[in-house]
Amino acid sequence: MKKSILKTLLFGSMCVMLLSFMVAGIYSYSILTDNAINEKVVSLKSNIPQISELSSIAATSSSMPIITFYRSAIDSIASNTDSNIIVFDKRGKILTVSGQKKSKYIGRTLNDKLSRRILDGKEFRENSILDEFFDEPTLTIGAPMYNNGEIFGGVLFNVPVPQIRSMNIRIFKSFFTMWLIALCFSVLLYYFISKKITMPIRQMSMAVSEFASGNFGKRIDYNSDDEIGELAANFNNMADSIENLENMRSSFVSNVSHELRTPMTTITGFVEGILDGTVKKDEQEKYLQIVLDESKRLSRMVNDLLSISRMENNEYKLNKRIFNINELVKVVLFKFEGDVTGKNIDIELNLAENCKDVYADSDAITQVVTNLVHNAVKFTPEGGNISVRSWIYGKKAYVEIKNSGHGIEKDKLGFVFDRFYKTDDSRSNDKTGAGLGLFIVKNLINHHGEKIWVESEVDSFTKFTFSLTVA
Repeated sequence: MKKSILKTLLFGSMCVMLLSFMVAGIYSYSILTDNAINEKVVSLKSNIPQISELSSIAATSSSMPIITFYRSAIDSIASNTDSNIIVFDKRGKILTVSGQKKSKYIGRTLNDKLSRRILDGKEFRENSILDEFFDEPTLTIGAPMYNNGEIFGGVLFNVPVPQIRSMNIRIFKSFFTMWLIALCFSVLLYYFISKKITMPIRQMSMAVSEFASGNFGKRIDYNSDDEIGELAANFNNMADSIENLENMRSSFVSNVSHELRTPMTTITGFVEGILDGTVKKDEQEKYLQIVLDESKRLSRMVNDLLSISRMENNEYKLNKRIFNINELVKVVLFKFEGDVTGKNIDIELNLAENCKDVYADSDAITQVVTNLVHNAVKFTPEGGNISVRSWIYGKKAYVEIKNSGHGIEKDKLGFVFDRFYKTDDSRSNDKTGAGLGLFIVKNLINHHGEKIWVESEVDSFTKFTFSLTVA
């Protein structure tokens, strides 16, 4: 059976609340009961001065009206305090007992041990020590009586245990009622809190199911500054990344298919033409050269794709060493001597003498410079110019490759380093590239922890600049 997080949270919180309330209830009940008994004791003992005064008068009087009044007063105090009262003199002889059993106990002598404790000036509180006087268990509070600073007797307040239990039950009922109300409110509160927590999680689960079905447009609608809100925001960011990645994957497959289809179609068409005799023998060499060029372009494209894959999977390892960047630039330019001469391009070199040794992967930087120079030569019109310069600023060496030509519109500059991006509409010469060169350049520079940027003005120039660490 599928478990619900909401039910689990509610069950767990209810268990914690029940346990907490039980512990707090037992502790509070004990404290409240003790406080109630202590208040009862204080209330009873507050009558001792009055009882002492009445008893001192009655003990020295033989007047029957006074004695009758005295006993009636004790009965009244006992009734007001819900207790039974026994008063005795300093010999332990009972002076009076509240209630209907006066004749039975008046004149009797209390247990010497009990009376002696009080006559020695000690107060006490004990259970069931006077069961012989009463029909039910009692809590007895004993205290001495004073007259002019001297003890002349004692008083025993006796509270029936059922009365105390009844008081405890009332306390328990009151506490239980409050506990039950608090529990209900707590359960409701936990329910809404748990539902608020689980709602975005449930939405995430549904969104993941949508993702599994190929629908990457699902998002979590949860606005909050707490951890769940942060999780929802991160989930939405992840969904955006997945959607972008899926779009890139689809675009990548489409672009790769398109880029591979063109040379493959060319190669297949010319080879078939040669085999079936459509292409004359005196033209076969020309078409075989085209097939070779397309094969090389196809090979370069595959190598570029493999390089991109290694870089994106962090499998591309840099082999950094110290080398002369100026010499590297010269070597790369020499490779393009034929293309430069063929288009009558003017090359301007301005390499700073102090900009020599840098610390980087020379093979990777060779590919960077090669790709940038290749682009510059490709997009420079006949009779145009290319300038290459280097300089040092702080602890960085900078290389700039600038070519004259059509340039790139400002709204397209942000896309030149994207995979498969080609500015065919503005650079009509770009018919053979796959749009991977600058993407690889950007990744190689990023792998070095360096920066590269592009500047351009339409119908004027395009300029690429990158940085390297000085050795």
